[in-house]
Amino acid sequence: MLISDRLREAFANGLSTRQAVAAAVRHAAPAITAAGLVLATSFGTLMIYDDYSVKETGFGMAIGILFASFIVSTLLVPALTALIGKRAWWPAQTARTTSRRRGDALRTLQPAAHGTPS
Repeated sequence: MLISDRLREAFANGLSTRQAVAAAVRHAAPAITAAGLVLATSFGTLMIYDDYSVKETGFGMAIGILFASFIVSTLLVPALTALIGKRAWWPAQTARTTSRRRGDALRTLQPAAHGTPS
């Protein structure tokens, strides 16, 4: 969430896709890395217990969180966004167009302003 929101924000402020990726990684990567380390450590403490199922759960969660925070969020998402370019923003354009259409339709269905005789 952090990296995608930062990417969208940077692109909306007029930066090119590659500039938006650079700005997003520069600003969001430290927070993502710190959060990943804290969560992985928290779940890693489950490996202290004697029950093997709890140990497996703690190990799996810690590895999964480290993978998600280091590989996916700070490497794959920015790299794919940079490669895809402007096509990465088609969902926002589709949503904007759809909301514009819905807004037009809602305006035509709204009753007259208050205070006008009926």
